[in-house]
Amino acid sequence: AGFAGERLFDGKTTLRAGEDELTLEDLPPRNLDDVNAQDDPSGAAAVLSAALDSINTMRQRVGSFQSTSLASEQRLAENETIAAASSLSQIRDADYAKEVAEEARFGILEQTTRTAITLALTSNSRALSLLQR
Repeated sequence: AGFAGERLFDGKTTLRAGEDELTLEDLPPRNLDDVNAQDDPSGAAAVLSAALDSINTMRQRVGSFQSTSLASEQRLAENETIAAASSLSQIRDADYAKEVAEEARFGILEQTTRTAITLALTSNSRALSLLQR
């Protein structure tokens, strides 16, 4: 097929996954019209057999490409998802630890304040009791 005198397709199909690439050539042209199936049934069978062999070879190459390139891309994406979830969990843990530390800090400040107020009140009452004697 062409447009403005230029071929649109070069007879190849290219599959890409990340940086991996697989190029499949089109089936070699074999025309059943060139073989009369009635006069030469073995020739017609040979043409069909060669076409099936080419298709099977392409299927094997695509399957191999899928199992190596696409599967590794999928594992990489899964690992990135796991790493992101782990990072988010660590951030949440750090936020929780910060909140617990702040709560403990405020608890200590509250206890210290109460102790200081109690000591101040006790000291004042002792001083007054000494003065009254």
